[in-house]
Amino acid sequence: MEQYIAKIDAARSISQKARREEKYEEAQAELTKALKGRDDNGVLAQALEYAKRTEQVVTTDPTDPKLAEILDSRLKLRSSLLDRCKDFTATR
Repeated sequence: MEQYIAKIDAARSISQKARREEKYEEAQAELTKALKGRDDNGVLAQALEYAKRTEQVVTTDPTDPKLAEILDSRLKLRSSLLDRCKDFTATR
């Protein structure tokens, strides 16, 4: 999960939206493969939401009052993903 989050976060720095989305899709494909047969808790859906929130952060105007809410939501989602997967990665 840490690798997925790192790839999504790294994609944020790409200025072209199409290239960012390509990187999001690559990270999602890798995660889907890694979770194959193990995603009984909806981790993949939550991970896809993390990519969506990341894109919102990138595309939201810095002066938009909703940006703080989007950032907070993204950070909570990130924390939740890492929490949900810590036992899997610790026992792997």
